[in-house]
Amino acid sequence: GDDSNHATVIGLDDTSQQLHITDKAAVATDWGLSAATHPELLIHSNNTPITDYMVIGKHDGSKAEIDVVGATELDLKVDGTKVLDLRKTGTSTFHDGAVDFDFASHDGTNGLKLGGTLVASTAAELNKTNGLAATSNIAVCQGFSFTEDGSAAAYTATAVLPSGAMLIDVQFFSTVLWDGTSASLNIGDTADPNGFFAAVNIKATDLLVGEMLSVANSENWGGKEGAGLAAAAGKRIGWYYPSGTSITGVVTPGAADGSAGRSFMFVWYVDPTLVASTNT
Repeated sequence: GDDSNHATVIGLDDTSQQLHITDKAAVATDWGLSAATHPELLIHSNNTPITDYMVIGKHDGSKAEIDVVGATELDLKVDGTKVLDLRKTGTSTFHDGAVDFDFASHDGTNGLKLGGTLVASTAAELNKTNGLAATSNIAVCQGFSFTEDGSAAAYTATAVLPSGAMLIDVQFFSTVLWDGTSASLNIGDTADPNGFFAAVNIKATDLLVGEMLSVANSENWGGKEGAGLAAAAGKRIGWYYPSGTSITGVVTPGAADGSAGRSFMFVWYVDPTLVASTNT
């Protein structure tokens, strides 16, 4: 008890450490349970009390347990209304109602995780998609850097586009010219690795600092367009890939003797939700 605040105390046997609540007809039941290490309360079902029961306790100083043994679902109710059901398999559900669930600690360091990964976005950032139709999709941009480091091996960047993707643009530029013997750039897709840009000299002449190659803008082809762009000259470019593709940028050095070059490639695409047309 407590000398200054008298209380009722239930002392459990040091061996079993268990307190059972059951129908009086089952009082003499041999529960067939191993002794517990820490006190626990077991509330038994009247259906099959030996195998169906709820355990509360097992507090070991760092964690405690609530376990509905023999059941497949645990319901949490407030004033008779189900708020949450937790299921062994299938879908656990926060039920409809005038209820908000606030992850107050969600600050980019702690808070909501999905699949073990912290969601870094704030609510305000996520709400930027509010109002978009369910069939709308956000454009994706993948960025890649190329750093000349004295290697004779090719520098390769690959953006994998999913099935059904629409390529919006591929952009490439340098902030520092490459200074090795030579540096030749090819950009294309799986079907044609240099179909967008072919044999671009990024050491000099073809692509200087401050200039940019852009698949979507013929004014930014610089006369180095590959077969895919050449066939579409004067047209707005857009590629639909029903089976997906890989967009690659490859810089091939002439020798292992350069260290200055700094370049970047950005691949823009969208993975749209297709809506079937109707006959009117």
